[in-house]
Amino acid sequence: SQGIDQQMVALPHDQSNEASFEEQSPLASQGIDQQVVALQHDQSNEVSCEEQSPICSLSFQSTSDEQSFTASESASDESKINCGTEELQDMSIELPSASAMDADNVSEPQAMLCPPEIEYKLDLGNKELRKYQLELAKPGLKGENYIICAPTGTGKTLVSAVIIANHLNKRPRESKVIFMVNTLPLAKQQTDNLTTLIPQARVESRTGDDSAGNISNILSDVEIVVCTSQKFLNELQSSKLELKDISLIIIDECHHTRKNSPQANMMIKYLEEKQKNGGSCKLPQVIGLTASPGAGDSPTPDLEKTVEHLMTLCALMDAGSGIKTVVNCVEELEAHTNKPKSKLQRYSGRKEDEKFIQVIADTMKHWELQLDIRASFPRWSQAYENHIQQKRSEMECRTSREARDSINMLSFLFCLSRTLKVYMDLRYEDAICHINKFSLPSEENATRMENILRKSTESLKSKLSHLERIENPLLYELKKYLVSTFETSQPSKGIIFVTTKNHASCLLDWITTEVRKETNGVIKAALVTGHSRETGEGMTDVEQQCIIKGFHEGVYNLLVATSVLEEGIDVPACNLVIRYQHVTNEIAKVQAQGRARAIDSEGLTILSSTSKKAYQEILNDEKNEFVKEALTILPSGRVLARQLIEKQVAILKQNHLRNVYLENQRSVPPDGIMLKCKLCKTFACAATDIYTLENATQFIVPSETFKERYITRPAKESRIFGDKSFTDDIFCKECQKEKWGVIILWPKEGKSLPTLRCKAFVFEKNGMPFAVKKWSVAPFQVPPFLDHVQLQSDDDDM
Repeated sequence: SQGIDQQMVALPHDQSNEASFEEQSPLASQGIDQQVVALQHDQSNEVSCEEQSPICSLSFQSTSDEQSFTASESASDESKINCGTEELQDMSIELPSASAMDADNVSEPQAMLCPPEIEYKLDLGNKELRKYQLELAKPGLKGENYIICAPTGTGKTLVSAVIIANHLNKRPRESKVIFMVNTLPLAKQQTDNLTTLIPQARVESRTGDDSAGNISNILSDVEIVVCTSQKFLNELQSSKLELKDISLIIIDECHHTRKNSPQANMMIKYLEEKQKNGGSCKLPQVIGLTASPGAGDSPTPDLEKTVEHLMTLCALMDAGSGIKTVVNCVEELEAHTNKPKSKLQRYSGRKEDEKFIQVIADTMKHWELQLDIRASFPRWSQAYENHIQQKRSEMECRTSREARDSINMLSFLFCLSRTLKVYMDLRYEDAICHINKFSLPSEENATRMENILRKSTESLKSKLSHLERIENPLLYELKKYLVSTFETSQPSKGIIFVTTKNHASCLLDWITTEVRKETNGVIKAALVTGHSRETGEGMTDVEQQCIIKGFHEGVYNLLVATSVLEEGIDVPACNLVIRYQHVTNEIAKVQAQGRARAIDSEGLTILSSTSKKAYQEILNDEKNEFVKEALTILPSGRVLARQLIEKQVAILKQNHLRNVYLENQRSVPPDGIMLKCKLCKTFACAATDIYTLENATQFIVPSETFKERYITRPAKESRIFGDKSFTDDIFCKECQKEKWGVIILWPKEGKSLPTLRCKAFVFEKNGMPFAVKKWSVAPFQVPPFLDHVQLQSDDDDM
């Protein structure tokens, strides 16, 4: 039998089933209920307890009281884990033995009878392993695939270290562990954590920005590799790594395993491998970590859809043992989890009839008429921004020179909308600074309409400069909270979350210049934001780590941050977490509140009385309640396995169809396709001029004539990627505004090459324009650059 629709997953043995697994009918030739393909974690080669080897052991040391925590496996079934001298009641954990491995994977059968050369011990320092942490670790110690769900700050990394140490002791010669994270700072953090927790293990970090090389280059020399998910996926896709090379994968913040994320694409490759050869191939154990798996994409709370979302997550993660929460040790968990007092405060913000707002609104009306735009939502709202962005995207796909003027007018409207948003949330001077960011081509390169826009901008600035400056009522309320918190005798730590990098920077300036003096200098604030590779704005990873280290050490006691700090990165327990005009989804709320872990902490959301975000906040609370309920009613055992099978089959079928579509698209030759500057529509290059570097991650134009069409400017930050580095930015020579990409220095080949941003261009074939959002979905073939180099070399030899 063939076909994704007819393939299934081998069900794990369930002793609770009336008929034993062996008594069930053999595989039929077709049908979802009859045909089996092992997409579930393969346990077909397990051996009996009598055959297990007695060498598997796991030791835990606490340096504070010199107690030891030991779990040793014997041939009996009564092996238990003890912490110090006190036996953990009702917490016996049967550790899977070393010989429970797939026998085909051991080259020397007698090797497992010898004790390992290194015993991996968990170094707890001054910490203690808690009962609820052992409860969370239990399925992982048994070798099962599952998701660990526990609140922020409850020690999920420690739980994963328990599982990793046990795993390394079970397979001392074969174990290779991948610990996947989302960001570079988190990679460094978890590398340090695992190095401290398992000092005998060799731990290395590999990320997309590393010049140190690939995961595959170091895998034979280490036990644990901490890497970004994209880095791991890239090496799998380029065949530098294979899943069979890994024995355990830990996915941190696994709620990101959805849609087209690197985590989801990696797990699809995992499921595809399981589908091959009836599931007999060697694959790693997979464990996910999350504080909240989320409720899915439903706009309103819905229990049925929440359960469906969790099942899809389990299917992608191949979590045959489901989502593990603390059930038996809830009291202990709650004793070590400080829940902040959560409050939503709504205050009257700026009045819509303020002169500043009216002056900008009048200017916007004029340009809306020029573009025939009729928007029914407030001009500072997200809905208005989205409407303008959609119009701009439509214009960018046109190749006429007239579209350039429309794009600039729409960009001006977008800038004014953001200016109003800044004014509603922050200060007058912050709004003026935002208007100053709007730029146009120089007068000698500008069109007539662009020069009219320039005069309109200058006229607007002049009108605004003569207006009375009115204090923002929202900032006044925020100041009261900060002063009351930090002027007390007790030391405080806090985080303020805002929507954008610009908001964060402006708010920090306000705190430093106006609020700090009212606390007699007690407040020591700093900024933490993400980094945009396209614009170069924001903080580098090194800068982020430096600030967070200062927050740990007391150099700073207040951080103003974007969502980059909501999850993953370890920060000290705070007694005040404020979300200022900032509401996103239910996962972000859980993550942000998890930062307020200090005793008597407070989680505060400040919104204007007219903001519709208050309704979203209510929905988030309801969604989180549904998540808690859904976790208690998720199926288990064979019922869970059966439903995961159906979902995995559907996931693989959808992915197969998507890949077929993309392959058909890429089969089109690039002949006749042109790339033009998205802004000024100037010809940039032909699609036949483009080549890829390595795993199709960078797209370059080696043509000498292409250099005549762009100018370079020093990049705000030089970044290193493997053996290459990015230095200068390149801009369209005609309009000098649109950033086309960056210059790559490739020392190995002695070349300096321009690499292109896909979004900077509009594509055209036979007079028909079209947009390409990502190079990975470009509808034409792009050959590797090394083939081009080799072809040139062959020509030179002739």
